[in-house]
Amino acid sequence: MGQRARLDEMLKAMEADKLLDTKKGYLVEKKDGALYINNVKQPDEVLKKYSKYLTGDKITLKGDGQ
Repeated sequence: MGQRARLDEMLKAMEADKLLDTKKGYLVEKKDGALYINNVKQPDEVLKKYSKYLTGDKITLKGDGQ
């Protein structure tokens, strides 16, 4: 599976978990060992759940909605 497909899969899973709404836009950041969704720091359990998609120390994903 390509990187883009993996990120799309992650975004769909985050949307299913009600962490974000891709239709309204979103900001997903991994920095300083923490995961932020729309500027809100997520619990460690959320970071663990999605860590397989978020390889690397610093990641920023932004969507403007549809």
